[in-house]
Amino acid sequence: MTIEERDRQEMLALEAEKEQAQKKEQRRQETVDIVVSEIKRSLENQPIDSNAMIATPDMVDDTDIENDEEAFMQWKLRELKRLKRDREESDKYAVVLDLIFSKIFSKRFELERIETERRRNLTDAERKAEDEKIKEKQKPEKEKHVFMQKYFHKGAFYQVF
Repeated sequence: MTIEERDRQEMLALEAEKEQAQKKEQRRQETVDIVVSEIKRSLENQPIDSNAMIATPDMVDDTDIENDEEAFMQWKLRELKRLKRDREESDKYAVVLDLIFSKIFSKRFELERIETERRRNLTDAERKAEDEKIKEKQKPEKEKHVFMQKYFHKGAFYQVF
């Protein structure tokens, strides 16, 4: 294949692409013309109302209820019913939670009261001995670190004898 043949084939390919683009543009223009003519014809057939607006698809349909007061009263009634239903439901859960917590806390308060009475009846020496046992069982308090001490400590290698 020579350079002239290759150039000729490239030119033919470019011309074919241009023809396809022209046909595509022509079809698009014909479609637009058809749509415009259909819209004009439909507008000509409809009677013109000076008070009517032309509706577009993105406009909100506001023709549900013509009487605003009636719509407001219906909304108010729905809201009041919803609030009443929510309050009754929360009251139901509150009663159940009160029962559960009262059982749990009444046992805990009773145990605390019994323990307080027992400690009051002890002598000072017995109370001190019991406090010492409790302190022995507790974990020793950890040392408080200075700022960044946890991360920047001196290792054994760097300590001087």
